[in-house]
Amino acid sequence: MKYVVIKKLSQDSGLTENAIRAYRKKGIWREGVHWIKRQGRLYFNHQEIEKWIEGKTA
Repeated sequence: MKYVVIKKLSQDSGLTENAIRAYRKKGIWREGVHWIKRQGRLYFNHQEIEKWIEGKTA
């Protein structure tokens, strides 16, 4: 699945939910690339975040 909610991303990546929120709020993860917001809910692009973790994206 390409987009996941924060709880699923935390389980899959090993990052805490607080760390995920911090990456988004600090602008480390970019809207439209690493995350999107639809109907008031945040969705995270699992594939792009995996690339980021592996150091394959800026």
